[in-house]
Formats: sequence, structure tokens, C-alpha cells
Amino acid sequence: PTAAFSSSCVDLVCTFDATGSSSSSSDSRDGTLESYTWDFGPDTDADADADADADITSDADTASSDTDSDSASDAGSDSDSDSDSAEGRVAQHEFTAAGTHTVTLTVTDDHGATDTQTHEVEVTAPAVLDPAPEPEPTAYVDATANADTTATPTVAVPASTQPGDLLLLAVSLDPGPAVTTPAGWTLVDSESTPELSSYVFSKVATATDPGASTTVVLDSPAATSLTLSAYRNASGISTATTNLDTGATEHAAPEVTLPSDSWVVWFWATESPSDVALSLGDGATPRAEAHAPTPASGQVTALLADTNGPHTGPVPGALATSEATSDHTHTWSIVLESPGSRAGESDAGD
Repeated sequence: PTAAFSSSCVDLVCTFDATGSSSSSSDSRDGTLESYTWDFGPDTDADADADADADITSDADTASSDTDSDSASDAGSDSDSDSDSAEGRVAQHEFTAAGTHTVTLTVTDDHGATDTQTHEVEVTAPAVLDPAPEPEPTAYVDATANADTTATPTVAVPASTQPGDLLLLAVSLDPGPAVTTPAGWTLVDSESTPELSSYVFSKVATATDPGASTTVVLDSPAATSLTLSAYRNASGISTATTNLDTGATEHAAPEVTLPSDSWVVWFWATESPSDVALSLGDGATPRAEAHAPTPASGQVTALLADTNGPHTGPVPGALATSEATSDHTHTWSIVLESPGSRAGESDAGD
């Protein structure tokens, strides 16, 4: 007989096909190939007969099967790929290490004659992908504030802002003027009552933003207070909800339920008949505040605060207390998601 085989490998797994082997004999005693023996190297060999295709898994270092020559045929039957034995002229083997391996096929015919062929096969280990880096946590960068009575109030982007930071622009003003969304910004939401209007805008910072002025265009002058804050590694805003109150000294923000490792930014917009200061309760870190005098000797206030760190699950609304009664207050809870947040778990109701 003549032994011959081909091979193909994917990573550490190789398939060997001895279909090219022949039973022809040099002494004219043509016989039938009765068995195929595969040697994959030290302590790894497999033996298969001619009845069916063999599928030798990596768990089988040695697999052997012999059949009566009267039953040998070229008809194939599938074998169990998880079995430690195999039948047929096709073998599959998984090597334990990358590199060059010597594989030897020995064929035996029904007269007991044998022949061997040896090939070297090169196998490579599967590519190992580096794990994705852990996302950096969200962090507060800085905030600015300004107050003015004009149709074009402005506020500066914090100079320490970097491209990719999430910017929040919170605006409170006397009601009446129509507000145009600043160029490059997106309106998150707004609240308007007969006595007070409040707006929240967002954008992702670009290289030209740090230190630049942002202008909010009104269709008529109005007392306006603005805050602009920057947050690093925030993936976006999942929720912005508001509470409205009148004639109160305590102004509670809405409770929200956070996706994992998210922040809450709180924004108070108030209208009061006099210069009224706001003080924050526990759990709220102040970031920026502005007071714009109104023509009626009152003021419009914008106060910004946050959780100063990530939280998960229900977070009570922060409390701001005024030293005197505020006529009208819009209190916002704005959820900043971190890159690892599970979107959709936050409270989305107003």
C-alpha cells in the first residue's frame, strides 16, 4: 500500500485526510486498506479503519478501531465528535501547544503490508484579545456663572474643560422672552410658568470651547442667571426631571433612580421679591450660583450642585432652603450616566 495524506489547520486544531492513500502492492497482490494509524507526536496517536471518516477530538491522544476486511468499504458514516475512538480515514486532532509538529500516517492492508508517510504541520495558538480597558469614572471638572439683564446674556466655558467633556448650561430668567438654543448646544428640557422660565442645554466640548463665551439669545432683554459646568467621562444625560413650588422656603429636587455609577446634577431656578440666598442640605455639593436683579427689585437665581461622586439606585432629591420665601422655584434633577452605566434603569418621569 501507499500512505498519503493532506492536512488543514485552524489555530491548534488540524484535520488530516488520508483519502489519497492507495492499496496497490508492489508484488501485484492488490488488497484492501484495512486500517489507518495516526501518530501526532509523543504519546499521541490514533488508529482508524477504512469504514468511515474519523473525528478525533483533542481529548483523545490515542484512538483505535479495526474492522474485518470483508466489511471494509468507501462508504462513510459520521462518528461522535466527543468520542475517544474514531473510525475512517479522516482524523482531527487538537495540539496542546503552537509550533511545528510531526504527524505520521501508517496504512495497513488486509495482507498485513504497511506503508508510512510523515509530514510536519505548523499550528498557531488562537489570538488572545486584550480585555477592554475599564472606563474612567465620571468626574467634575469646573463650573462658571454669570447674571445680567440683557437680550444676549453670556457665560464662559471653564478654562480647564477638555474636548469630549460633557457641558451643562442651566439658565433661569424672567418669563416672556423667547429663547434660542445656542449654536452647537442641544436643549435637554425647559420649564415655563407665568413667573419664571428655566432651561437646560448640553453639548460635548470641542477643542475651541475651553474659555470661550457662550451666548443665549433672547428676543427681548430679561433678568437672566446662568451656570455652565463641565464633567469628564460622562456618557450622556439619561433623565432631567423637575419639581415646581411657590411661596416656599424649602425646595426639594425630584428623587431619581440611577443606573450604576451615575451622578445627579441639581439645578435650582428661583424668582423672589428680594435678594434671597439659598443654602444646601446634606449630600449636595455646590458648584456655581448667580443672581440677576429684576426690574421689580427682586431677583432671579440659578444654583447648581451635584452628588460629588457616583451613585446607584434611588437617590433622594437634594434640598435647598431659602432664608425668606421664594415666590417661584423650578428644581431640576439631571442624571449623568457614566460609560459603564446600564441605560434605562433611571427614573424617566417628570
